[in-house]
Amino acid sequence: MNRKKIIILIIASAAVLAAGYFYSFVKRDCALYNTDYSRSQMLPSVNIHEGNEFRYTFHCDKDNLTGIKVIISAVNADKPKGKITYRLFDGDGSRISDDFTMKFSRFKNGKFTFLNTDTIKNSAGKDFTLVISCDADEDNGVILSGQPDDGSVAVSYTYVMWDLETMIIFIIFAAYLAAFMTVLLKIFRK
Repeated sequence: MNRKKIIILIIASAAVLAAGYFYSFVKRDCALYNTDYSRSQMLPSVNIHEGNEFRYTFHCDKDNLTGIKVIISAVNADKPKGKITYRLFDGDGSRISDDFTMKFSRFKNGKFTFLNTDTIKNSAGKDFTLVISCDADEDNGVILSGQPDDGSVAVSYTYVMWDLETMIIFIIFAAYLAAFMTVLLKIFRK
């Protein structure tokens, strides 16, 4: 190998390692409910409407909290009009996020809906309270679904973490792709 090829190989390897490192920051979910029940077994459990908000306190075991997932649907699914407002508080009751809003039309009825928040760094070991309110009356509000045995709402939080397995798979795939392209070039040059 000449000097130019060695320099190109070093630069390419460094680029693959850097890309693999940044690609390996992945979102993960942490369920705060009994996962023995499938999503299809969840039943309507909490009705949220004007004057009736939902509060849920949970303990976060992971850093970099980025959002909450709930099974939420509009009561009037044919004409979903209105919006919810949600916010997070810390264990002391201090607000740690702005008010976020989401229109009813964005809900995926019967499926988890992601309620995006600002990323909260160093969230591991802390308690948080999610508050969801609605601007519609009782006949046009929203319903949260929960477990069939006790009716507790199915909630999970999402966090971002660096994953070594993802980086290893990315590097293996990049090496495979490079080897495959090298073999193809050799075949077509003949």
